[in-house]
Amino acid sequence: MAIKQVNVANGTFVINAADTYVIGDVSDGLVGTWAIHLVNDNSLSASITVKGRSRAIGQGASTPAFVAIPYLPLHLNGSVGTYGTGSSAALTTTSYILVPATGGQIALDCTSFTSGSATVYCTPLVGAAA
Repeated sequence: MAIKQVNVANGTFVINAADTYVIGDVSDGLVGTWAIHLVNDNSLSASITVKGRSRAIGQGASTPAFVAIPYLPLHLNGSVGTYGTGSSAALTTTSYILVPATGGQIALDCTSFTSGSATVYCTPLVGAAA
């Protein structure tokens, strides 16, 4: 399992292996939330956990490890979510979530990968964390 720094300049990347996909460091201080839309477009069979860690840690560093963090599930694993309640449930299929990101590096940790792929669309949102 590798830590991969993904390029979200174009707003998308593909999850297709059991790796930790680092979305980024919101170091400019303006981004408070990531809007993340995971689209299971190629029969993804995996479990994806939303994780974070301090942005003071170098982006290529393997330690300290990313830890699971809550997010707001707008659409979770194919069903309507609950905006006002945080969740840490694993993503297993199409989901649309808001991840509080102030001061942190955010990652999607893909485990239990068997096959397939999913496209991830990321949008940084300016302002206070969701």
